Amino acid sequence: MKEPTLVNIQRGGLFIGDQPTRLDRLAGDLSARLQADDPATPPTEQRVYIRADRDVRYGDFMSVMNDLQGNGFYQVALINEEL
Repeated sequence: MKEPTLVNIQRGGLFIGDQPTRLDRLAGDLSARLQADDPATPPTEQRVYIRADRDVRYGDFMSVMNDLQGNGFYQVALINEEL
């Protein structure tokens, strides 16, 4: 079974898995990663998981969500981790 693709939002940066990216490159980098992981399924039809550190500002989180949706990524799930 394929490992889920995780977008991790941290106060110090934005990552796809453990690879750093930037908001202006997120959609392209994510598409490339998803295409490499599963070439048979279009990237925008694959599920993406988002996790944000507790100290990430809400506006920064929403910028990531809006960018993903604006680029056709609607299969987005949020990861909630209890402390």
